[in-house]
Amino acid sequence: MMSMGDHGMLPPNFAELLGEVRNQAHVMPATQLAEVLERGYGSEWHQRFRRFSHEPVAAASIGQVHRAETHEGRVLAVKIQYPLPPGSSPPATRRSRRAASSR
Repeated sequence: MMSMGDHGMLPPNFAELLGEVRNQAHVMPATQLAEVLERGYGSEWHQRFRRFSHEPVAAASIGQVHRAETHEGRVLAVKIQYPLPPGSSPPATRRSRRAASSR
């Protein structure tokens, strides 16, 4: 997100590089996005929002960020995690297991 609104926090060449990386990020296909949202919010997920942008506004570490608006008019950034391959666990879970096993 820093590459989108750094407002001078980063050197211009570094912010430009981050922007290029963000723009080259993999975009989740619409069908996959709908499956992830249904899994997380149920089949009526779209009724939770007044608006939901199917085009990501930013890349995230293991997903993408979408702009949404609540029925009350509040603008949200909704982070959608890429589906993990079958049998794998989220990175935070792997780190927790490693930390527990090293004690």
